[in-house]
Amino acid sequence: MIQFQQRKSAMNLMVMVGVLTMATSLFPPTARAQTGADQVRTLIAGLSDHAEAPARMLDPSLPATERKSNLHRLSTPNYDLSLIPKGKVVIHGDTASVPVRVHFNDHEGNTLDTTATAHFVRRGDTWYFANFDFLKWPGFLVAVLAVGILLGIAYAAIVLMLWRKLSRGRRLGLNWVKIFFPIFWPALFRQAQ
Repeated sequence: MIQFQQRKSAMNLMVMVGVLTMATSLFPPTARAQTGADQVRTLIAGLSDHAEAPARMLDPSLPATERKSNLHRLSTPNYDLSLIPKGKVVIHGDTASVPVRVHFNDHEGNTLDTTATAHFVRRGDTWYFANFDFLKWPGFLVAVLAVGILLGIAYAAIVLMLWRKLSRGRRLGLNWVKIFFPIFWPALFRQAQ
C-alpha cells in the first residue's frame, strides 16, 4: 500500500511539473515594455558606456552633412563621454529632451565640461538622439572667447603703435611702462603727435 501511495505521489508530482512546464512554454513571461523615457535613458547610458556605435544612436533621417558633422565629434575611438541626466525626460509627441551634465574628452586636446540639453526624436517605435549638439561649446562662450581674442589683438596693436611713435619721437623714456596701461594712452598719444 505504501508503494502505491509513493507511486501516486510521484505521478502527481510529475504531472504537476509537466503542466507547469507546458504552461510556461505556452505563456512565456512578458518583458515590461520600455516607455519612451526608459528608451531615452537607455540611449544616454549607451552613449556614455560605448555600448553601441554613435551612428546607430543618431537620428537616421538626418541629412548626410548633418550626420557627418554630428558624428565627427565622436570619431575618435578613445573618447571619454559621461552624460548625467539632471532632470526628468520631457516628451512632447515624437520629440523628447532632458538636461544633462556633459563631461567629454577626446584625448586630442578637446574637452568639454558643461550643462546642456540632449534632444531626442522617435522614428517609428524607436528613439534616437536628434543630434549631438550637447557636445558643442555654448554660444555665449564662443562669443566671449571671440571678443576676448579681439580685445587682446587690439590691446597689443595699440601698445606696439605707441611704442613705435614714442620711439621715433625719442619720447619713450619712462613712458615705456605707461604704454601697458590704457589709462595713460590719451596722454601718450598727445605726446607722440
